Amino acid sequence: MVNYSPNEVADAVFYARHPELKGRKIRPGETNLAREWSAIQNRLPEFICYNP
Repeated sequence: MVNYSPNEVADAVFYARHPELKGRKIRPGETNLAREWSAIQNRLPEFICYNP
């Protein structure tokens, strides 16, 4: 079993959505991107606990 931190998972999802950023950190003025990353991280428990 592999364990990833919530931040690592949020990063993977976020950068898959934004390949143009090439993994660079979100800059202070990029508030929309920061909000999107936070929204991804906040929803992780929904996906982790999902059991179809």
